[in-house]
Amino acid sequence: MVILFTPLLKLTIIPLLFSLWLLIVYRATRPRVLLIDDKRNIKATLVCRTYDEGLSALKSEKWQLLYLDHDLGCYDENGREKTGYDIMCFLEEYPQYLPEKITIVSSNPVGRKRMQVVIDKLYGDKS
Repeated sequence: MVILFTPLLKLTIIPLLFSLWLLIVYRATRPRVLLIDDKRNIKATLVCRTYDEGLSALKSEKWQLLYLDHDLGCYDENGREKTGYDIMCFLEEYPQYLPEKITIVSSNPVGRKRMQVVIDKLYGDKS
């Protein structure tokens, strides 16, 4: 079967292919940003509201930037709170999931300090 490229066909297919190409290039070059926070709305590629969602997202792909809150409002089956610090401990244990950069967005001064200690250890005081 031979498809003839009529002028009308060219006028519809070429812009469509160009738009598809632009979308692919844009997706490949934009930074992948993950927000793990139970309340804040910061512009991100993906927003996770719980500890478990956050861990799944970290394991699913390589992230350029992680915005991380301390108080996630999550508890395990024993009633222990799961926090951003626990996510930092996970990243310390499994550095293959480390994003390129982590920014703490917590208002909790004690939690922020604990998380920053792990970040400094993992990134050598450059994050």
